[in-house]
Amino acid sequence: MQEDHLPSRDVAELHHLDVSPGHLHALGAISVNFNLLESAFYFVVERFAPSSTVDYFFWDLNNARRISMLKHFSQSNADEDIAKRIDAASSYFQTCYENRNLLMHSRIGRVSSSELLSLATIKKRDDLLFDVPLTTLQRIADEMWVCVEFFVSITEYIERFRQALDGLISQVPGAGPKFAEAVRTLPPIPPPPLRLDPKQKVLKVGAER
Repeated sequence: MQEDHLPSRDVAELHHLDVSPGHLHALGAISVNFNLLESAFYFVVERFAPSSTVDYFFWDLNNARRISMLKHFSQSNADEDIAKRIDAASSYFQTCYENRNLLMHSRIGRVSSSELLSLATIKKRDDLLFDVPLTTLQRIADEMWVCVEFFVSITEYIERFRQALDGLISQVPGAGPKFAEAVRTLPPIPPPPLRLDPKQKVLKVGAER
């Protein structure tokens, strides 16, 4: 039986991307950081619902339903300060999700340079061609990490708060000061992240919304 092989020239072309190492590194960081962000999101949801419930639903839900589930649980089981931070984290996550999808679901556009990565959206018609500076990709990766840390800080705060409250209810010595300290350590809300808009020719840092 004759085996089908691609000509060596075609194989070489398939493995060649006219993308700078800096852009490839930044895209890799975006991919890795978003995976970490999904896990951090999961652990926050787990603070408000049984693990078996979260395991059953979370990974099969789309992003909108995940956020809706988190808001539902948090509004039912969290105080106003935590609910406010859950809302902020959910909005931040949504922007990171949209940015990640735009970048990862686009194709190479025209010839890129060391500073600009040329991409095009993948649509049935009217593809949008846009250029992304390396600094913008680096910012997107960094902001995803900021969101990871924000979710982690919310998770840790909820744990400290609940432990201190349980100690206070059980009249454990020293629980009062620990409870007061837990209340004072609410995680700060980070500034909103950059939202990429493919309708812009160059997605520069600073083109917020």
